Amino acid sequence: MIVVVIMGILVAVAIPVYGAVTSNAEKKTCHANCRTIQEMAVNYRMIDIESSQYSAILKGSTTVTIANQTEAQAKLHTSFLANFDESQFPVCPTGAQYQITVVDGIPGEFRVVCAEHGDREGNFLP
Repeated sequence: MIVVVIMGILVAVAIPVYGAVTSNAEKKTCHANCRTIQEMAVNYRMIDIESSQYSAILKGSTTVTIANQTEAQAKLHTSFLANFDESQFPVCPTGAQYQITVVDGIPGEFRVVCAEHGDREGNFLP
């Protein structure tokens, strides 16, 4: 009986800790994905300097919202997607959408924000 009580206490302590660790790992993964997407976009723009339309990677748009690989293939240029491992666009561990926006007035600058975790600094869309 005492063993069961001790096990119950250990489980009661371990479950919230496990949840917090999992949540923190998802958030850090998501922010790493945001950083990767943003850096890839800037690098791609620097390489493809001949393009007069700096939002060309977003198929001419200034903002796209992407939640999965199918949306990435539909909304992003194939040559940009090819820069990712096996052309697989990063996705949020919780399935939230990423919004990629060309920063107005700054050619080649992009802002990537996750709908659930925010951007790299933790900021969300207005």
